Formats: sequence, C-alpha cells, structure tokens
Amino acid sequence: MKYTTCYRMLALAIMLGATMATYAQEGSEGGKKRVGLFGKKKKNKEEAVDTGVSTSKSPAMTINLGGKKKDYILIDWSNAAGENIPLKDGQFDLQAKIFSTIAIKPGNVVLYHNRQRSGARMDVSGLYGQQQEFNYTNRVALTEGANEIVLEVTTEKQSKKSEPLMVFRKGRTVTIQPLGTARETPRGVASVYWWTAYDPILLNGQPYTTKEKSLPLKFRILTPNTITLDQVRVMHNGKALPAGSQSKLEKDSQGNFIFTGQVDLVEQAGTNEVYLEVQTNPVARSERLQVAYSPFRPNLHILCVGTETNLAYTRKDARDFAGVFKNQAMAGGNRLFSKVMIDTLVGDQASAQEIRGTLEEFKVRYYTGSIGPDDVILAFISSHGFMLDGDFRIQGDDYAPTRQRSTSVSFRQEIVGILEDVPCKKIIFIDACHSGGARANPADINFEISKLNAVKKGLTVFASSRGEEQSYEDPQWKNGAFTKAIIQGLTLGRADADKNHIVTLHELHSFVSKEVATIVKKVKNRAQNPVLVKDDLGDVALFVTE
Repeated sequence: MKYTTCYRMLALAIMLGATMATYAQEGSEGGKKRVGLFGKKKKNKEEAVDTGVSTSKSPAMTINLGGKKKDYILIDWSNAAGENIPLKDGQFDLQAKIFSTIAIKPGNVVLYHNRQRSGARMDVSGLYGQQQEFNYTNRVALTEGANEIVLEVTTEKQSKKSEPLMVFRKGRTVTIQPLGTARETPRGVASVYWWTAYDPILLNGQPYTTKEKSLPLKFRILTPNTITLDQVRVMHNGKALPAGSQSKLEKDSQGNFIFTGQVDLVEQAGTNEVYLEVQTNPVARSERLQVAYSPFRPNLHILCVGTETNLAYTRKDARDFAGVFKNQAMAGGNRLFSKVMIDTLVGDQASAQEIRGTLEEFKVRYYTGSIGPDDVILAFISSHGFMLDGDFRIQGDDYAPTRQRSTSVSFRQEIVGILEDVPCKKIIFIDACHSGGARANPADINFEISKLNAVKKGLTVFASSRGEEQSYEDPQWKNGAFTKAIIQGLTLGRADADKNHIVTLHELHSFVSKEVATIVKKVKNRAQNPVLVKDDLGDVALFVTE
C-alpha cells in the first residue's frame, strides 16, 4: 500500500533518463545550449526506451525514459490497509500522494465516492506540495458497508485515475482492504457529471448567476457501453429539449463520452433548473444546476448577524433587517433586484468562527459563479463592539473575556478585508457600541438599476455611531435605535426624500442620521450620530417602497 519510496525511485529514474537524453542531444548537436530537464529534445525514435514496472499490489505501468512521453502522474494511497480503524467524528480521513512532472492544483483533482463525484474539478480539498510531490487530504462521509474511493487527476496534457480504495464501514470503525480488491463495475451503469466551472456540487445549493441568455453545457458521461446522441436529453425546467445543432457527443482520450451543447434560459421569478439525462438502463442523471438568470437586474446577497450579548434586541435586529428585504426581488417587475438571497446568523449560530466562515463563503460563491460582478452584498451586524490593541472587533455569540481575540471578529481585517476581496458592490450596516400604496415609476427603477450596474465594485460602510459614542436600544423601539430608523426609513418610505418610491443610500443616510439623533436624545438624553465611514459606491438605489 505504501509505495512512496518506490515512486520516488521511479521518479528519480525518469528524471535521470530525461537528463541523459538531454546530454545525448547536446553531444549530437555540436555543443548546442543545454535545455531544461523536461525541455524540448530532438525527435529521435531511438531515444525512447519503455520499461514496464509493476508490483504485486499494483497493475503494470509503463515508464518512459528520455523519450517523447516524458510527463507522468502517479497516485499513491497513503492510507494503510487494516481492520477496525476508528472514525473521527464519523468522517474518514483520506490521504494520498501525487507524483507528477506537471504542476498540480486543487482544481485538477476529482474525488469519486461509490462512482459518484463528491467534489468538482475545482474542489478545494487539501493539496499541498513542492516540486513534483503533492499531498492530497480530504474527509469523506462513508456509507455503512462497502465504499469505493477513486482519485482522478486531470491536466491539459493527460489524465490519471488511482486504483480504487475499498473501505468497509461498520458503525464507528472501518476496514481498509489492500489494493486490487475493488468490486467490478456493473455492466450498463452510467454516471453523468458536470464538466464546467459552474458545478452544482461546488455551488453547494446556491444558484449560478448569469446575465447571458445562452448557457453553455458540458458533461462527462462514464459508461462501459456505447451510447448515441439520441439517448442524451437536456432537461430544462422539467422539460426534455431536443438535441440542437450545436449538440455534440464525442469520446475523449480516456474513452469517456463528452456531451456539449447549450440551453436558452428564461427570466422568471424562480431559478432555471438544468441537468442532463442519459437513457441507459437504469437512466443516469447529472446533478441539477439552479441558474439565476437576469439580463438586466443584479441580485442582492444579504448576511444578517445578531449575537446574543447583554443587549436585548441584537437577534431581533438581525431578523427584522432580513425581513425588510425579503420581498425586494422580482425578475421583470417593480423591483431593483432579480433575486434576494439571505443568510441569517443569530444566537449560537453567530459564533466568531461561523461569522468568519460565512464571510469567506461569499468569496467562494463569487468564484464559482453564484455571485456576479454586478451583484450587491449587504451585510448587517448587530452586536457589541470593542477595541483591542487599536483594532475594532465584533463580539461573536461565543464571546469570552479570557479569549477576546478568538471569540471576536476584526472589523477591519476580517469583515472589511474579506469582503473587499469580492469584486462586486458591498454595503455594511453595523449597529454596535463604539461603531462608527403608490408604486415607483418603472422608468425611474430602470434608471436606478443602470446607475447601480455602472458602479463596478466598491465598499460602503454605514456605522450606527461615531467612534466616541455609544449605540443605544430601548424597549420603546424594540430594536437598536439605528436598526429601528433603517426599518422605518425603508418600509414606511420615510427616507424617500424625493418621493419617487425609491430609497437611495444617501437618502437613507440622511434620514437615519437625523432620526437616530432625535430619538436617542429624546429617550436616553444621550448623543448618537450614525456616519458613513466609507462611501465608495456613492448614491446608489437600495430599496423600492410600496
């Protein structure tokens, strides 16, 4: 099972062979400048020497010494065979080594579990290494009984699959069998996988966002049998589409079928659902991709955080803020946004680690296509804030005074820092101590959408108070003063200064600043003055009133 030493020797032999071939070329070409270890060599059939190398546990493999076929990929399972191995947290810790002359990235590695892909081509599982040796790690949720695990490494030049690793789970322990004992693939069984950057597995339930009407399709179909284009159906919103003129079914260099085509999306209140169906016995289907299509309107992605502190209304603030925006989406109607997607973290769900993790997910969603460059991210945070070594931090729900740093989130480095890495429009509302009938005219809405789309990226931060001030809440408001003013300014239209039924960011700032100062002075006899700490976006539209 452990071939590491063997593979290193093989890799050394390959590199020595390549070096010998290089020097042979230099001598034959009269002192020509030395090329790199894997550089171009003179094409000479006599240089190629193929040597078959095999062990009792692995099938024979051909290693090319110094010839044209100089690139290689070797996959070595690091998990040793054994019985009654305990599982950690119900997960199996998978380990492998990958030896390659080609640089390997996480996006080159695909994991198959029981012949179903559990990670996309762009999987973010652990892959670390230097030079030609890479360590792959992952955690797999095993099913009871037999589990077959296969790694596939695909680069522009070649593709390589590992031998199947057979792992049998019995309760909280597993048995790992030696290589060569994998079960045979049943005849007639087919598997269908998305072979695009937008992959349902990687999107993890989030829709793929696009402004393009035509969605390119590419699927990989694994089957031991021959199939034809007539057996392949593109399913769109529950209907089977006939193969178009651009649909193709071809075999790749590994003998697998590749289907390419496209589907025309429709703008609607919900998402478009797309998947591929192959008429085999049994019928094989890909994962279902949800697509949020809007050629004009951006989408709004909201994160609402309310941590349970000694304040009474932080969790209610987060829920109420989320409720304000839930009806602000309409595919082709009287709204600024096509879709509104809301993540709410309140109470024990709002730990410091969970806040960080959710913010990082916005970065992943952007690079997997769930968030578009014209979209808006709106973060609302209601919690306690405090200064630590000159750094303004937000308490997580798990905040402990003895672990101030680990149970809080840095506003500058983690909240602002993470969101600034997402190249779209971001707005942050922060409500924390020491924080800084008629409908709108459709022409006005379209004008505001155009302005919103014209701002390519940037960040605006709206804080509930100045640095030297406190932020207040009160039973009369049943919210923090800042949150209460935002809700009234939007839902009651009080912030709509020009009465066009569209509230812009600067209109909201103007109203909230005056309203908060007034009600806090009246009820608390204290000063609280909300402020725009950062204003990259300018006066963009935010809300359509009723």
